[in-house]
Amino acid sequence: MKILIVGHGEYGSGMKSAIKLLTGVNDNIDAINLNEELTHNDYTMMLQEYVANNKDLVIFADMTGGAPFQIASREILLNEDSENQFVIGGASVGCILEVVMNTLVLKSEDELKDIIDSAVNNIKEMTSVISRKD
Repeated sequence: MKILIVGHGEYGSGMKSAIKLLTGVNDNIDAINLNEELTHNDYTMMLQEYVANNKDLVIFADMTGGAPFQIASREILLNEDSENQFVIGGASVGCILEVVMNTLVLKSEDELKDIIDSAVNNIKEMTSVISRKD
């Protein structure tokens, strides 16, 4: 089981760093940043290779609809061996943390799809707004 975090700028490596700080886990978590150093073509080639080489894979993207999300989604949909590969767009650190804890740390017996669904459903509960205004 591998986890890949993708996004604009240094989102991927930043989220990976946060997850390592919170869990101590570094193995089986990778990041690919779409930044000014890469063309979309180079980025696509990197994701294509990563998806092809990791049968059990969850990809977290910074935002649904952005280029990293679109490219990752396309590569998984084109990969005929992608039965246990998922892309989650708009991923927060809490969402990534829940999947990491249940898959890589606790090694839950639950189906991967169920773990992902739970993490995505909990995003709203992990989101709050604080203000002095009513």
